Amino acid sequence: MKTTTRSISKFALVLFLGLSLNAIVGCGGGQNGTGTGPITATPNYVATIQAAGKEALPIAVNSTSNLVAVLNEGSNSISFIDGSSNAVTSTVTVGNDPLSVDVNVKTGLAYVANSMDNTVSVVNSTSGANIATVAVGQGPEGISVNPTTGLVYVANNGDSSVCFINGASNTVT
Repeated sequence: MKTTTRSISKFALVLFLGLSLNAIVGCGGGQNGTGTGPITATPNYVATIQAAGKEALPIAVNSTSNLVAVLNEGSNSISFIDGSSNAVTSTVTVGNDPLSVDVNVKTGLAYVANSMDNTVSVVNSTSGANIATVAVGQGPEGISVNPTTGLVYVANNGDSSVCFINGASNTVT
């Protein structure tokens, strides 16, 4: 997946390019095409999709299956959206205050950092099944999957630590 970042004043606009996902086209902006100042162009959206929960914030895209994982922080759930049809395929309850999500493109498992529970939820993005809940450090807020090794890295803000989860056994190593 290619990522292009363009500075717009003190903010960064990140566009994801090269996806077969139909729901995201991108936005343009800036004053006179300079890339600075307020965004003045009207965004061009292909579709607006209503996730099944409240406060849809972080997202992760599985470029292999074309599924989009959307966290619903306000309802403690994760919704999966089919990028081809733009339809919500499932919504699964996760832990309290989900703040970050990543997907292993090889296994299709989504990993959700639940900040208030000090856990990571492991969810099968295809079936919508909640596979496991793994205890980690205090206040997990960041998560990243290495699909080559199967390791899941969890940044814990509450105790300034990083945990490593073995993706095959769903245990902290």
